[in-house]
Amino acid sequence: DEDWQSNPTFTSIALSLNMVQTPRMLDDLESFLWVLLYSLLYFIYAPVKWTVPSEAPEFRRYLGNLFASGDGDIQIAVNTSAYEKLAFLKPTPPHPSEQELRAMVDHRTGLAMPPPLAELLSNLRHAFGAVYFGPSSNLKNGSGSPSMLDMRVQRPHGAMIHCLAQAVR
Repeated sequence: DEDWQSNPTFTSIALSLNMVQTPRMLDDLESFLWVLLYSLLYFIYAPVKWTVPSEAPEFRRYLGNLFASGDGDIQIAVNTSAYEKLAFLKPTPPHPSEQELRAMVDHRTGLAMPPPLAELLSNLRHAFGAVYFGPSSNLKNGSGSPSMLDMRVQRPHGAMIHCLAQAVR
């Protein structure tokens, strides 16, 4: 089934940028990260800086860029989304920093995100950052190599196990 090619919203970065030709288990796991993040940001939580009503349009633009929504050429949207996702994994503005990610609050109530959920999201971000930027990079403080690993030569099962282990710590 080639549905992943027609709806890039939750597609892994490697598939979006044609770094791999067929989906792997690692791509499915990465898709889980994007589904979780989309669900949290779209329906419940937001970084504090975007909970102010005047910042709502900026937040909607951010979500549109991150999750490949919008009008126009679908391939441009896919590529834009893939690079935005890479920037999310190695946080650069406007993406939430590590502290902002962990301190997200409910849009409606202002209550903080539960710590186990914040920890899971942070660990998944860090684990997939290591997949794309190298295992020795320290993504939690923004340092590390800026070049992506060649996904074609990386062992996908080992990377998937690494991501799962990092996420459930």
